[in-house]
Amino acid sequence: MPLPLSYPGLKCVLENLEAVKRAHIILRSIGLQKLDKLIPLRLKDFNIVREEMTINTLRIGYGFDEDKVKFEVNGENIQKTERREP
Repeated sequence: MPLPLSYPGLKCVLENLEAVKRAHIILRSIGLQKLDKLIPLRLKDFNIVREEMTINTLRIGYGFDEDKVKFEVNGENIQKTERREP
């Protein structure tokens, strides 16, 4: 069985990981979620314009309906719906 990474090794890997992939990995591990706040995030592109936010290749924005959030990665649309309570 391989040995786990030490904190300096894990920090180096997470710091240089692409932001979208890092978020995908960190969401699946409670231990990494605690460390994530301590490790800086390197972004090539970060923009917020009105109802749309872009982080590297991930674009998040509201559609025309208020209950839909539009996710787009590398030009591929992924629809997520969220129900809001009145």
